[in-house]
Amino acid sequence: MKKSKSKELVFTDRCGTPLQAGDFIVYGYMYATSPSLKFGKVLAVREGNSLTIESNSSLSIQGVEDRYWIQDQEISLCKKSTLQYSERILKIERNQLPKKHLELLDTVKVEIINVKEKEVTGKKNRLEDVE
Repeated sequence: MKKSKSKELVFTDRCGTPLQAGDFIVYGYMYATSPSLKFGKVLAVREGNSLTIESNSSLSIQGVEDRYWIQDQEISLCKKSTLQYSERILKIERNQLPKKHLELLDTVKVEIINVKEKEVTGKKNRLEDVE
C-alpha cells in the first residue's frame, strides 16, 4: 500500500495494480489445512493499525463461499472480512468471474470511503466496523 499525495489511500495487488472499492479480486485463504482461493469484491481501502505489516493498511472485502470440489454445491456470501497482505491478492476483471459468483457479488453494495479523513459517502450498506 502506498499513500498518494492527495491523502487518498492506495492499495496494490501482487502485480502492483491499484485496488479500489468495487474491484473484483481472487485471494488466498486456508480451508482447514489446505490452501485455497476465493473470489471477492473490495468494499473499501483503509488504514490499518497493524504492528507487523510494513504497509499498515488493509482491504475490507466481501468473499464468496464455495466448495468447488463438491459437485452441485450452492455458493453463498461469506462474512465480510479484512485482508492485509497484498502479495496474496490479485485483481481480476468481471469477465474472469464464474457467472454464479458474479451474480452474487453484484448484489453487494460498496461505498466510497476515505478512511484517512473518516468520511463516508452514500447511504446504503454502511460498513459497521468503520469508525
